[in-house]
Amino acid sequence: MPDTIYKRLDYDQVVFLCNALFAKLKSSPLNTTYEVTLNQDQTAYILSAIDSNGTRTLVSTIAAASSSAAGLMSAALYGKLTGIATGAQVNTIEGIKVNGVVQTPDGQKYVSVTVPTAVSDLTNDSGYQTAAQVEAAIEAQISTVYKPGGSITFAQLPALTAEHLGFVYDINESFTTNANFVEGAGKVYPAGTDVAIINAGTSSAPVYKYDILPGFVDLSGYVQSSQMAVLTNQEITMAVNTAYTQVFGS
Repeated sequence: MPDTIYKRLDYDQVVFLCNALFAKLKSSPLNTTYEVTLNQDQTAYILSAIDSNGTRTLVSTIAAASSSAAGLMSAALYGKLTGIATGAQVNTIEGIKVNGVVQTPDGQKYVSVTVPTAVSDLTNDSGYQTAAQVEAAIEAQISTVYKPGGSITFAQLPALTAEHLGFVYDINESFTTNANFVEGAGKVYPAGTDVAIINAGTSSAPVYKYDILPGFVDLSGYVQSSQMAVLTNQEITMAVNTAYTQVFGS
């Protein structure tokens, strides 16, 4: 069996050994810097190795994350995620009530609520009348309450009784009212005035009266042409002389 051979290192050899070791380490991955950059169109990230001399070598390309593929997160996406508050959720309508009834959103997260745009869209539970209905009701009542009684003289007015209620009479002469009229006594009206018989009381305690229908004016305060006369020359002379005496004396 051969003898074991032992080798030694002197100082220079130790220096040579360290140089060889450091040179190996210099070119190994242990002495390599890695850099990740975003390409120009911002669709992928580039992983590069940078050696001690500053030389960059492409290691791999990693796509940016998208809606259909995993990848690295962009700064914009990171900023958006960090801006989401804790407990935040998608804008989903959780519930809407219309008059206390819960409404269910459709597939697009909408709830359709019908808002009436016309009175006719509403249920008329209070029985409100339209303009046409009101006019028809008035016309019906007038035709029911007022009944033509013909043309008569004032003296021919019928008795104030229930059987004559609603009758209207055309008075063919001028006349003066009495206490049986709603307007009171002493009112003068011309020929052609319409007079109706109405109930001025209540249904349980009727008080029948004559009533002048609208369109006629009380003439009791006006002077009639038959009551007017022309001043004579003698009356004019007397008036002038009287006024002269009052101003200048006799």
